[in-house]
Amino acid sequence: MATPKRKSKQDETKMMEKLTIDDKSLAPSATGLVYDTFHENHYSLWESYRQECPARVIESYRQCTEYGLVERCIPIPARRATDEEILANHDPEYLESLRALPRLGVEELEEFASKFHGVFFTRDTLDAARIAVGGALNLLDSIAEKRVRNGMALLRPPGHHAMHNDACGYCFFNNAAIAAQHAVTSLGFSRVLVVDWDVHHGQGTQYSFYKDPRVLYFSTHRYEHGRFWPNLRESDYDFIGEGEGVGYNINVPLNKTGLGNSEFFAVFSNVLLPIAYEFSPDLVIVSCGYDAAFGDPEGEMEVSPDFYAHLINLLSPLADGKLCVLLEGGYCIKSLSHAAALTVRALLGDACPVIEKLHEPDRVITDVLRNLLTVLRPHWRCLQLQGLDRELVYLPPIQPDDVIFETCENKPERYDTHNVDPFRTDDEKAEWDSKVQILLNKMVLNNAASRTALVYDKLMMRHRCYTSASHPERPERIEHIYRQHQNWGLTERCLLLPCRRASVDEIKLVHDSKWLDFMIELSEKKPRLLKDYEDSFDSIYLSPDTYDCSRLAAGSLLNVVDSVLQAEAGNGVAIVRPPGHHAEVHSACGFCFFNNVAIAAKYAISKYKVSRILILDWDVHHGNGIQNMFYDDPSVLYISIHRYDNGHFFPGSEIADYDKMGDGPGEGYNINIPWNAKKMGDAEYIAAFQQVVLPVAYQFNPELVLVAAGFDAAKGDPIGQFNVTPAAYGHMTRMLCGLAGGRIVLALEGGYNLTSISISLATCTKVLLGDSCSPLPPLVPCKSAVKSIRKVMKLQQKYWPVICCATDLPAVDNWTASLSTPSVNKSALMQDMQVASSLLLTVKAKIEEKFEQLTDALNSLTITGDLDEEAIKVTADTKESLAVVFSDAKVESAKGPVSVGIEAVNAEEKVDGYDRAAQSLPNTDLNAPSNGCATSSEAEEASKVVSREVGRAGERRSADEGLVDADEETIELGEAARPDVRHTAPDPLATFLQLDTAPDPLAAFLQLDTAAAQADEMFAVVPAPWCPHLECVTAPPGGELDTQRPCLTCGDVEENWVCLTCYEVHCGRFMHAHMLQHSESTAHPMTLSFSDLSAWCYACGCYVHHDTLLPAMRAAHSSKFGEDLPQFR
Repeated sequence: MATPKRKSKQDETKMMEKLTIDDKSLAPSATGLVYDTFHENHYSLWESYRQECPARVIESYRQCTEYGLVERCIPIPARRATDEEILANHDPEYLESLRALPRLGVEELEEFASKFHGVFFTRDTLDAARIAVGGALNLLDSIAEKRVRNGMALLRPPGHHAMHNDACGYCFFNNAAIAAQHAVTSLGFSRVLVVDWDVHHGQGTQYSFYKDPRVLYFSTHRYEHGRFWPNLRESDYDFIGEGEGVGYNINVPLNKTGLGNSEFFAVFSNVLLPIAYEFSPDLVIVSCGYDAAFGDPEGEMEVSPDFYAHLINLLSPLADGKLCVLLEGGYCIKSLSHAAALTVRALLGDACPVIEKLHEPDRVITDVLRNLLTVLRPHWRCLQLQGLDRELVYLPPIQPDDVIFETCENKPERYDTHNVDPFRTDDEKAEWDSKVQILLNKMVLNNAASRTALVYDKLMMRHRCYTSASHPERPERIEHIYRQHQNWGLTERCLLLPCRRASVDEIKLVHDSKWLDFMIELSEKKPRLLKDYEDSFDSIYLSPDTYDCSRLAAGSLLNVVDSVLQAEAGNGVAIVRPPGHHAEVHSACGFCFFNNVAIAAKYAISKYKVSRILILDWDVHHGNGIQNMFYDDPSVLYISIHRYDNGHFFPGSEIADYDKMGDGPGEGYNINIPWNAKKMGDAEYIAAFQQVVLPVAYQFNPELVLVAAGFDAAKGDPIGQFNVTPAAYGHMTRMLCGLAGGRIVLALEGGYNLTSISISLATCTKVLLGDSCSPLPPLVPCKSAVKSIRKVMKLQQKYWPVICCATDLPAVDNWTASLSTPSVNKSALMQDMQVASSLLLTVKAKIEEKFEQLTDALNSLTITGDLDEEAIKVTADTKESLAVVFSDAKVESAKGPVSVGIEAVNAEEKVDGYDRAAQSLPNTDLNAPSNGCATSSEAEEASKVVSREVGRAGERRSADEGLVDADEETIELGEAARPDVRHTAPDPLATFLQLDTAPDPLAAFLQLDTAAAQADEMFAVVPAPWCPHLECVTAPPGGELDTQRPCLTCGDVEENWVCLTCYEVHCGRFMHAHMLQHSESTAHPMTLSFSDLSAWCYACGCYVHHDTLLPAMRAAHSSKFGEDLPQFR
């Protein structure tokens, strides 16, 4: 590994200012709890059994007390909401009708209730409903004013079914909708995510925000193709919003009972979390119904009560932890009360309970997810992990013949008020309570005495490089990290553990005796002799204290493991060095001597009989040592996220690629997620977590999680050169807290920017202590990362079927959805159809009238598509005369390409703004001729002429992959910012093709993205425009260079570099690395490659391009090619 330049204190101060977290976020935040007894006055007067009863809330609060949670929460009083607050979401006449309730008798109350679907009234119902709303608003205000970080309102009646002018389904005022309106209109929140996991669809909330992009409404609910209450067509997945709100309404219909943890997790990991991280809410409201919990008579689902804590944990990194949880349904009181208490426990930051491993989701949910991703993909750029298959056809939702959807037209005049709830006898209740208790008995809570253990000792700083003061693996790394912990007050909150040396037997758990003996022998050598041994290893330096410090690093980590597995601490952090994940069984590698994390894993297996350990390695380098030690061991699941560069990034081995999945009994237990492009950052790492790390980990169900926590992927690191922020490391840490009962141990590996590693690891510790995660900006993974993740998903799904969406989706132009459904934006699609129709009509006329011109133009065409698999290239010179028909036409707008198939055009629609003589659009049935259009045979023949994807000039997109760059502002089928293509140029064909100027022939031949090239995005490596070591560059002796000179040390001629200070020639690191050794021994940092004439700075660890380098580059170019650089000819 190259040695970067040590940053000055001034540079580190500037970096600190960019990375530092608001001090306010460093203090522990409280959880609010709203409870009021007035709800007990709201119950059914005319029927003794109604499942929406006071016991629901009474028992939930009692369980919170028994769990010891109430005393840990900040009590927030409820209050009666004002008329103004209620009228923000409800009709004045409806509110006025409820004012009469206190004056009505029992029979009159029942008669009044018959006007609404599934409700009952008492004289106190209006006040109870007001208090439920007021309690929700008080909680929200407390979160907004930062009196609490998050909280839960244990109030009733529920609210999410209540509509503008209608009570419905036990609900009178829509608590969640009123809170969301209050948030965006009065509290300054701009993006609110409402997550509704009640088993019933919250249609009232959906109606409130169906056209509002400020509120993203997400609901997962029992549906059964419309057979389940509330029996609405608009509860299906294809209702995704309207107008500006298109894409901001997400329904996940559950078309089968008996679904549980695995299915709900699949919904979160594949849809909700990716979209939530792109939406980047500043507030999350949860309509928290527990009627999908095991034992509920209404939902008939099988979500375990403890799994709700996991759902909260997955949401908690969002919005700076601002979660406002409002109780909705839930009618198995035993299941409900424990689930509510575990929800509060998760809000307090406690570790999630241990649950049973997840399994392959039911096929019914994968079908729904597939359809949902298809209709949402055009509106969310994050949904690119699935490929597109043009052979697949999107089908509209199933509408069974026996289903009658409820509408305004068929609404009854009177609803039943008796026998409307599922009824269980006392014996049946006892039986179900017994089944729920069996689940609860299996629940394991992490009730460690301390939350986080921390180990550090400055003794480990004695290992240092005496020959290079600027070596990146320097002692100050751990000193700065520990100091950052002190500055943030974290050490005071941790259980501080002593440092210790690993024993010989402990080291031998993964290393052989010969290597240990060799290390002992080295410790006895004099410093001047150690240099001779360094050359026998890859990227290693030695000092007299190396052996002792390596033992301290390994032993200190074992102390943390002891503390966690003995329940002294819930989790732990080891600030240790030297690092370990590169160390092999019998050798050192990459700054590493003993493999600390591997030793810890074997130690836990040996001493504590742990049977399943997850090792997650997020160091920017692949942990070759850990992988090799457990490659055939199914008891250890190793997942590495690392920079790979197609095998050219250290450690430079193909064993780091995605197809290395383990061997023998360990097959499938090794997962590599390799990055093959620079500048990966938060979006890419979070996507890898959502799509691979978390699903696999939840299926593996580890008993201990060890994190090889290198921070050289952090923003500002000179070696990794990635852009992961400290906040993103915090998010990843929080996600892991759902595993192994929270038994997570982070062990420091790499990371060489003192500022970024200090803040990053301190952020992780802060999250382990239960603090909130800092917010992230909207995240969309880049194209290269999507490719890598997709490859991993497709290979790993056979071992880990919980990865259930590694499948292709129907292409946009194969959709057959009706224009009357909101799954497609009608106005936008009609514009695109009109453009495509005009093209087809123009083409027909051109083909009939100027067929000979098409033949004459063939010399300038490169043909693609169905005609002899060649390609047609349309130039500016031929665009007026060439007839082109698009069987799969694509329109590029500011929000992305829109595919329009010929079969999607409606024959009844007229072309507006084009040739009126055309009269009508093509018929949907290509086998039927239509007036003014080509016959089916003509259309079919024309469709074979060319199949060309149209976008911005020079852009090339893969139709099969449908990938979008992270920095592009385009999505498919979006309406906002869509240009009016009908009026941008007088020639619609030229406008559609966007060929105002002829394309660059070379760019077209090479399929270059010219826009990306101008933005310096087309290079495998983007060189730095300057570095401080250019002052070391001298002119070539005599102004000449000989690029055929061999390496001065070994005589090799294959891959050589020339030192730009002394002009000695030595071989590169892929041969014998003699140039690296020359640079280290002489402190000459700047070199020039004889292979590609690129300049590399060893001190900065990057390529450089600057005018100072031109004399040497010109001399080398003249020697290599016999002529000067092109710009000087």
